[in-house]
Amino acid sequence: MQVNNGEMSVNTDDVAMLSFQGKHPDDENVEEAPPRSKVGFWGLTAVSFFWVCGGIDGSEPLMSTGPPGLVFLIMLVGPVIIGVPSALVSLELSCAMPADGGSVVWVEEALGSSFGAHNTYWLWFSYVLDGAIYPVLAGAAISKYWNIFSLSGEYSVDSLSSTNAGVSIMATIIIGFLLVMQLLGTDVLVKFSMTLAVLSLLPVMIFMTWGMKYFDFQKVISIQKVSSSGDSGVDWVLLYSYMIWVNMGYIAIGSMSEEVENPRKTLVRSVFTLVPIVMLLTFLPLAIAISMDNDSSNFVPGHFNDLAKELAGEWLMWAFFVGAMLNWLGLSNSALMCSERMSYFFLKERFPQYFDKVRNPSRLYRWLWLDESKGVPRGMIFINFGVALLAAWIPLEGLVEITIMLSVPSFILMFVAFVYFKIKRPQMARPYKISGGVFGAVSLSFLPCLCLTAYLILCCKDPTAYYGIPYFKLIGFFGSIFLGVVVHAAHYMFSKKSKYNFQSFNDEDENTVFLELQ
Repeated sequence: MQVNNGEMSVNTDDVAMLSFQGKHPDDENVEEAPPRSKVGFWGLTAVSFFWVCGGIDGSEPLMSTGPPGLVFLIMLVGPVIIGVPSALVSLELSCAMPADGGSVVWVEEALGSSFGAHNTYWLWFSYVLDGAIYPVLAGAAISKYWNIFSLSGEYSVDSLSSTNAGVSIMATIIIGFLLVMQLLGTDVLVKFSMTLAVLSLLPVMIFMTWGMKYFDFQKVISIQKVSSSGDSGVDWVLLYSYMIWVNMGYIAIGSMSEEVENPRKTLVRSVFTLVPIVMLLTFLPLAIAISMDNDSSNFVPGHFNDLAKELAGEWLMWAFFVGAMLNWLGLSNSALMCSERMSYFFLKERFPQYFDKVRNPSRLYRWLWLDESKGVPRGMIFINFGVALLAAWIPLEGLVEITIMLSVPSFILMFVAFVYFKIKRPQMARPYKISGGVFGAVSLSFLPCLCLTAYLILCCKDPTAYYGIPYFKLIGFFGSIFLGVVVHAAHYMFSKKSKYNFQSFNDEDENTVFLELQ
């Protein structure tokens, strides 16, 4: 900014810098937002733990989907087909392109703005829905012990496919608590996640250690489904859903890589710490549980509490209950953090006039949209929680499967982007690199994409009705896709298109991160 002959002139570089900081040069009273703090190894591992796994609570219905031998075979194959490949791909791309947004950045950089827009929408919507699932599970577990609301009633298998007003009210209260936590900022959220990870895992570690004496290999590999309700069939859709659900979380790790301290080192250490932990927590607690009680009809959310009581007494049962509550809080908190960062990165890029170039904003607007000190603007947090509150009233089973279905296209696009960069940018700096070149990239991507496509087809063919609407999942999935198409079309028809050109992810300089407005 310069003064010549009593007249002030503004350098365009100054305008860009001031706008990026959330203020306009004409508004000198706007305070600069505090810089976002960096997340270290333990913080990233704790947050990513809830993205990727989050523990065993709520996984009990998995054992009711089929014979134990089949269930454990699918759950052991899942990490090989989906979990490990997605972890490796996410790791390479996160280290090569460390920016908040993760796969939002990768897909747009590889496939262009149209695919990038829809990919962002799918990811945002699926993670917001995911953030609503865990408060519903927590509300259901609470209603099993206390009939707090007259509409609650004890949780049962039927509650998976029906609404329960009392459970949804409890979920709404829990989501409100998480809203307060989100508004406290990234520092608090990371410490919150670290605390929740430790406390929620303690009862599980006790259960696994104490319960090993009950481990029965014959029951674990049995191909006969034991059920007092007489159900001897295999619920392939639900079994498939759980397999994908516990192996898709690695895609989220890149969503806050710009906030990670020394991403090249921290991301690698975090991913390779998580993979064995997730595989252990997926298999061993359920193997002990089925060894103690092989009646599949008993495996509803909260059954681990009953087994913990049988194993060591009421103290472990209540420890499991508290641990489950903390675990679900952590899972919901992490899903909402991911959705906020992915969607905000996209919105800030596409609509800079609402974030970077606002002239004389009001105090309320500045407080909602121009302050990034919480990691993302508060307005983004409020929007996400509003959607999560509505989603808490969808039947749990349908909510889980629609969430996974919406994640599938984005997951496939991540692998497509990975192969694209191997073909088009072979010399791009990759601090962590998967060997094998193009052939290795295609080989690594083929089975996950095939598996996910088969799952999507299976869900679309499922005629299960919710609210009396047959093919509810099919309608919910394509209805969500169609809504994204309508919004995308409206954007191109009625708004001026502004686009940023990524200059940080080229072959020459992988260390510089900046955006250039065209």
